[in-house]
Amino acid sequence: MEKRKKFCFMVALFLLILATISLAAYGIFYCYYSKMNIQTEDNGGSEEIAVKDLPGKEIKSYEDYLREKLEAQTEDIPYDAQNVYNVLLIGTDSRAPEENSRSDSMILVSINRKTEKIIMTSIMRDIYCTIPGVGDNRINAACAYGGAPLLLAAIEYNFGIQVDDYAVINFYGFIDAVNAAGGVELEVTAAEIKEMNGWMETMNALLHEERDADKLDESDAGPLLLNGKQALIFSRIRYTGDSDFERTSRQRRVLTALLNKAKSLSFPALNGLLNAVLPCITTNLTQGKVLSLLLCSKEYLDYEVVSGRIPIDGSWSSMNVRGMAVLRIDFSENRDYWYELVYGE
Repeated sequence: MEKRKKFCFMVALFLLILATISLAAYGIFYCYYSKMNIQTEDNGGSEEIAVKDLPGKEIKSYEDYLREKLEAQTEDIPYDAQNVYNVLLIGTDSRAPEENSRSDSMILVSINRKTEKIIMTSIMRDIYCTIPGVGDNRINAACAYGGAPLLLAAIEYNFGIQVDDYAVINFYGFIDAVNAAGGVELEVTAAEIKEMNGWMETMNALLHEERDADKLDESDAGPLLLNGKQALIFSRIRYTGDSDFERTSRQRRVLTALLNKAKSLSFPALNGLLNAVLPCITTNLTQGKVLSLLLCSKEYLDYEVVSGRIPIDGSWSSMNVRGMAVLRIDFSENRDYWYELVYGE
């Protein structure tokens, strides 16, 4: 009887310790999760964007193509929810989490557990498409009309790509994230430095810093450790190289460098990174989804990172609509490209 009591006491003590550890772990997790701005329903846009009848035979012809494409699109891409998870990373220039603005950067991150790859696909912001319930416009206008939920709907409506979740981060959150990681190392050309320095003055004015703070010398071109402000401006420059096409490449390079940096961070440094960036994120991720991603994060960080871009070369042409320079693209060709890139089929 005495042994049985001792055994029961030990079991009860073990369960109590386990429960205490579990509660403490959940408390730490919830502390991080609650720092983000969780969005549970669609929200309206804060920017008025005029939708008018569009003149011109070329524009009318393309809009007829959009109608025909959507009518003919009877099924979505075969989706493997067990092995592929799609989350859209959206960069905006908004000043507050609840403020909608056009999406400056859109990168669809696909985690393929079967192939052990992370595929980062940039969606160019000037793609002219149909925004559900709104009309025809640049795809980045969807965020201004109805925030991230409408942007996801536009991607699925035009490409048939199912996006599971989204995470929106503004410029200031990006700066804080890179600084918390200790900066990112990137190859920077003299031409890029020259343009960065021009934009640096504007950014310094917004941040109320010295006019020439954090400017670089063109003679330092090569591998450079960029701080948050420099990395942000590097990822936004568009008048050097192949305009917006090269700009999306820079954005993926910065994100890849940040992922690689995260692999080597100590726990205190990682804690600092999370505390800096989470309050600047607006997302629809549930607690369960965030916990699942955290538990698999070490495994995911070892995956091969692959980059892509929509539209692909040869599938687009330039067009002018209401004074806007937009991209007229072949949606079917780009849809097939994305499927092959992500699924390898």
